[in-house]
Amino acid sequence: MSTIHIKQHHDLSHDETKKRLDNLAEYLEGRYEGTYSWHGNSLRFQRSGVSGSIELGTGYIELRVKLGLLLMPKKSAIETLIRRHMPTALEKLTG
Repeated sequence: MSTIHIKQHHDLSHDETKKRLDNLAEYLEGRYEGTYSWHGNSLRFQRSGVSGSIELGTGYIELRVKLGLLLMPKKSAIETLIRRHMPTALEKLTG
């Protein structure tokens, strides 16, 4: 397994961050046929070949993604894509 770890700071309230992440998870669940669930301040997600979590902290989110064998060769491209879109993803999700 290969892991991607990214920490992103933001200025949203805890409740607003959780709401926007929930909207994002619903969208991704429908698009990529994965599942997600909340465990306290941790959003856990899974689909074939990928699993991980997003931890909500005060003023930041911390993403950890575990890639299965078939996606390991694409780790760099996946991480680059996440890093490129993560700073604006929360801003665009208005619930």
